[in-house]
Amino acid sequence: MLKKIEREDYLLWLKESRPRLIAAIFAILGVIIGLPGIIFWAALVFATSLGYVPASSPMLVLMEILFWAGYGGVSCSCILSSILIVKFERQKGGTCE
Repeated sequence: MLKKIEREDYLLWLKESRPRLIAAIFAILGVIIGLPGIIFWAALVFATSLGYVPASSPMLVLMEILFWAGYGGVSCSCILSSILIVKFERQKGGTCE
């Protein structure tokens, strides 16, 4: 039988898990923003290698920008979420194992 969650219990749970929720939101946003850039970059590289897209200078610059923006978005969000989790666990007095 499920116990009915009281409002105070829910607020306490939300307060304790807020850092993890914030970190998860950062990680998800980074993947949502960064992954399409990496996928589009890979598609442009593939299309260029097949000859569908001319290997002109502006196209190559666009491919590099998309790749590094996507890679940076994904990696920075993962690093930031890890830092947030460690920071809030240490503030709470817990261990980060």
